[in-house]
Amino acid sequence: MAAAKPARTKVVVRKLPPALKEADFLEVVNKSWEGRYRWFSFVQGKVGSKRTVYSRAYLDFTDPADVAGFHSQLDGHVFVSEKGSQYRCSVEYAPFQRVPLGKVKRDPREGTLEEAADYIAFVEELAKQPTLLPSAEIQLERREAEERGAGAAAGGRKPVVVTPLMQQLQEKLASKTAGRGGGRRTQQEAAAARDEKRRARDGQCSQRQPSDAQPAGGYRGEA
Repeated sequence: MAAAKPARTKVVVRKLPPALKEADFLEVVNKSWEGRYRWFSFVQGKVGSKRTVYSRAYLDFTDPADVAGFHSQLDGHVFVSEKGSQYRCSVEYAPFQRVPLGKVKRDPREGTLEEAADYIAFVEELAKQPTLLPSAEIQLERREAEERGAGAAAGGRKPVVVTPLMQQLQEKLASKTAGRGGGRRTQQEAAAARDEKRRARDGQCSQRQPSDAQPAGGYRGEA
């Protein structure tokens, strides 16, 4: 058998004036319902150039029976804004019946930041005098001096800087060149082998040709 659903006790009051203050709304509600709800939340509306957002209020009653009385008393109640505009509110059950917890769990690390080792090290680092880098002119002079020293070591020539990309291209070109040279050698060896076979066949054919010598005993003449 299915368990009975809990009674709904949370209501929402919609279509309140956008400029209505929370205190003014509670002044109307608490005349009859003060102390009979355990949770309350008010959302302030606003008037924009493109869209008007109404104010709304949420109440969670202690006794589910009070919901019907609150609905019959406040549903359709007319609130008048400061400019004289009338707003007829509506009361209905809130779609979401749960309410926030009254007591928020405190983080045990709260208030211990100044005792953390990382924070202490950070503060000490900030307290140190910053190390100033040399100016751009000094750095340029140092770099030019290093380049002159490297040129003198290379015999007065400017040293060639080989980047990783240039080195990769050089290695790729070298492998292609080696592959083409090996192919030529293979073709030359194959041509030499074919010539050798051709000469061997020619030698065998010359040995098999018939001779012009007459048979033994010669020819007999006529008597």
